[in-house]
Amino acid sequence: MKQQTTGFARGLSNGLPKFVKSEGALGMLEEMKKSEVKPNAQTFICLLNACAAAGRLDRVYAIVRDMTAAGVGLNKFCYAGLIAAHKNKTPVADDFATKVIEFVERSKEFLPVDTTSVTAENLMMGISEEELYNIPTAEYVHRRGNFLNRQLTVYHVALHACADLRNVEVMETLLEMLKNDGKTPDVFIVMQVMR
Repeated sequence: MKQQTTGFARGLSNGLPKFVKSEGALGMLEEMKKSEVKPNAQTFICLLNACAAAGRLDRVYAIVRDMTAAGVGLNKFCYAGLIAAHKNKTPVADDFATKVIEFVERSKEFLPVDTTSVTAENLMMGISEEELYNIPTAEYVHRRGNFLNRQLTVYHVALHACADLRNVEVMETLLEMLKNDGKTPDVFIVMQVMR
């Protein structure tokens, strides 16, 4: 199978996050398979987050299995996608609180997915990973000051989900975990608590 280095494959990868509907992203993955183009970590993460935005929890877990089978580890954007998938699933599962806390804990142990996750093309175009993967902090990532601590991505997504679902109990648990990690809430986290 070809490595994903062709312009065709790059176009597929960059197109994935633009799909609001996960079917479009899944269709692009099928095109890659037909063309014998091996998805890279960035493609898997884009696909995972596209399915997460649609609440397709079953597909998100299938993508995680595919990533593992391909030797691609999970990073903070994968755990953020898993949290988003649980938040967006309709109806929200009973184990939402348990899963969010579990994913935040597991994200602390992640290994880098690969060193090419930030491509030169994305860097030159000023596209952050948060924008590429449609993370809730995407519109704030370029602001100056201490508005956004990018090391807290999983906390950002988890607290954003709690604010959307009005789950104060999980939010308080996450804030306590953040404090125990020796981290200080940034402005984005404070905004979620205030919502």
